[in-house]
Amino acid sequence: MVRVKGQLDAPLVDIGTVREEYWERKEVKLPSLAKYHKKKSGWFSWKKQTEVPKVVIRKLTQAEWGELDSKFYNLKLEIAKEANVYKKISKKMLNAEEVTDKEAQYVADFSTRCLPLYYGMLSYMIEEPKMKYEDVRLMFDVMDEYDQKTLLAISDSMINEKAKMMQHVYQERIGEIDTMREDILAKHA
Repeated sequence: MVRVKGQLDAPLVDIGTVREEYWERKEVKLPSLAKYHKKKSGWFSWKKQTEVPKVVIRKLTQAEWGELDSKFYNLKLEIAKEANVYKKISKKMLNAEEVTDKEAQYVADFSTRCLPLYYGMLSYMIEEPKMKYEDVRLMFDVMDEYDQKTLLAISDSMINEKAKMMQHVYQERIGEIDTMREDILAKHA
C-alpha cells in the first residue's frame, strides 16, 4: 500500500460484517393469529397442535427509507408539528402527574394518526410473507394488542439500532475533526 504524508492509519472495511449486521433479520411470532391457520394434516394430526405463525422482518435500506418518506411526507410533517405537544403530555404521564381527559384523548388520537406510517414501514420491513400496505393493516386489525405492541417494539428497536450506529459514527467523525483542529492550532500557535 502506498502511503501519502498525513494519511490516517485505518483498517480496511470488513464488508461481510457490515452486511451481516445491516441485513439482520428477526422472526416475530404472533400467537394471536394461530386461530386463523389450518392444523397440519398427516401422521401426527391427532395431536391437534396449532403452530404459532410468524413474520420475518428486516432493516430498511436507504432507498426504502426514501420511498417511505416521500409516500408519507404530509403525515410526517403533521406529526412533526405536533411532536412538542405530544412530548410534553407524555412526559407528564411518565412523571405520574395528573393528566386531563382532553390530554389523554389527544395522546390516543396522536397514536392513531401515526398508525398509517407504521403500516407503511412494516409493509417494507416484513420480508416473509410478502405483504402490501392493506395486508399489514388487515393483520393489525386481527391481532391482539400484545402482538401489535411486540411487533412494533421489535421494528422500532431495529430502526433505533441504525440510528444509534449513525450517531456513533457521527460522534467519531466529530472527535477526529476536533483532534485535527487541535493539532493544527498547536502547530501554528
